[in-house]
Amino acid sequence: MARFLALDGDTNLIQVLSATVKGDAVRLDKSLAWEEENAVNSTNAAAIGGRLREQLKSAGIAPAPLLISVGRDRVILKEIRIPAVAEHEEPGLVRFQAMKEFTDGGDEVVLDYVPLGPAGPDGRRVQVMSVRKEVLKAFRALGEAAGLKVAAVTPRPFALFAGLKQAIRTNVVPSPEPADAPIGLLVRGPKWGEFAIVRGGVLAMTRSVAGPALSSDQALLGEIRRNTALYANQNSDNPVRALYLAEPDTPGGLRDRLQDSLAIPVHAYEPLVGIPSPDGPPGTLAGLAGLFAQQASREPTINFAHPREPKPPRDPNKRLLGMTAAAVGLAFVVFGGLAYARVSSKQAEVTKLQKKLNDSKAMLVDLKPDEERIRAFDSWTATNVNWLDELYDMTARLPDTTNIRMISITMTTKDDHGASLTTPGFVQPNANKKEFAGSMLLRGLYSADPVPKERFELSMSEDVSLPYFDVNPTAIKANTVLDQLHFVQDFTIKVDLSRRPPEKYTRSFTAKPPNRPSLERAAAPIADDGGNQKSGAIPFDAGAPREGVRP
Repeated sequence: MARFLALDGDTNLIQVLSATVKGDAVRLDKSLAWEEENAVNSTNAAAIGGRLREQLKSAGIAPAPLLISVGRDRVILKEIRIPAVAEHEEPGLVRFQAMKEFTDGGDEVVLDYVPLGPAGPDGRRVQVMSVRKEVLKAFRALGEAAGLKVAAVTPRPFALFAGLKQAIRTNVVPSPEPADAPIGLLVRGPKWGEFAIVRGGVLAMTRSVAGPALSSDQALLGEIRRNTALYANQNSDNPVRALYLAEPDTPGGLRDRLQDSLAIPVHAYEPLVGIPSPDGPPGTLAGLAGLFAQQASREPTINFAHPREPKPPRDPNKRLLGMTAAAVGLAFVVFGGLAYARVSSKQAEVTKLQKKLNDSKAMLVDLKPDEERIRAFDSWTATNVNWLDELYDMTARLPDTTNIRMISITMTTKDDHGASLTTPGFVQPNANKKEFAGSMLLRGLYSADPVPKERFELSMSEDVSLPYFDVNPTAIKANTVLDQLHFVQDFTIKVDLSRRPPEKYTRSFTAKPPNRPSLERAAAPIADDGGNQKSGAIPFDAGAPREGVRP
């Protein structure tokens, strides 16, 4: 959580706003405003700074880092393209390229820039702004006289755009459709106005709105139409889709009046949430509120107080030498202290360490059986196969028992070395290898019609893609079982298995016993009322289908 003060001194009306920034949330606190003879300049900056100190003290506002808004008419904006270079070389290259396009000399202005997207094969686009050094010098003098540290000096269009993004993010106003569509932003101050067009999160155009254009709705409407038409001439395929006003939406207000005359949606939002609005135009403090929103977003922006400067590449050896020297110094202090402590109390230290060693050994001995049991249990549960579910699935794969029949199923559990297990206390399998916990050796017979056997193999191959099922090649030979001469071929298939979660068993089947006369299951002899023995029988209905229920 951090507190900030924001100041706008572009006109003789000095405006100050205080706020607290916590994460991406902003809480506005208090506002101040008073009139001077002139706007802040190099001549009166110190005097205005002294009066700012007094005003803050009278209002009970504690000092905090100062954020300053600079009007659009005091800065120059250019968009340039630079070759892709190393990060530490980029600021110098931007300055060199910009100096060829700005009319003011390099010694008279302060430059800063923001990248417009990542670098591509043809270089990188950057947005560069400059302000005269005398303007920055005046604001620094104001902050020094007020006892405040100047943390940022930002062009007002960037601050206004940050406030609009916060309003859209918090659903105060609807977002444009589509999200990267060009939108207009209009803000009216006491003696100034700002109009900007934003496209894809980038300021595409900014204009100051002169006093005459603010005097009437018709003049303001004409200014808006001229600016949007100028943008449309250069971007005919993507015109402005919506207009946003940084002022409250009141019945019969400017939003309603502009909406009646413009063919695009017009939205209004309150930039000063939580504090009373000052007298004057509704957007008076919108720029200052946007400075706080910029601090909360932590997105790259223009800051003339701390512009991007060329930096020499870091020397990795220098950092390594520093860390080595610090480590050596720390080791010297630590080992020197330990040596002194050992000399002064050697016998007591030896006794204490010996006792601690004996206690640790006794604890290890006590915990050894528990460790072995836990390891054995983990190994057992990690390799246990749900044999009943596997048998159920194997039964579901054999719906046709007329042309194919299973003779035997041999189930074997394996450890990580491939040996059969007789006890669960085996070594934990290697997790870095794909191991199978067990296998099923299937032996069966099939008739001269190979289709049922092929369907059986196909049903198993459907599960091969799973990490806990693998089928080995089928071995086929002639049938030698004399009482099964209907089946001419004998096949053997080995299936490797791993533990499968219960929800992965999805097969089901419905079994219907063959049609035959009703049978009677013999019951044990029972005594009748006269003490004689008699036999009991339970009828069995062989014709009703029975659904296979998963165990």
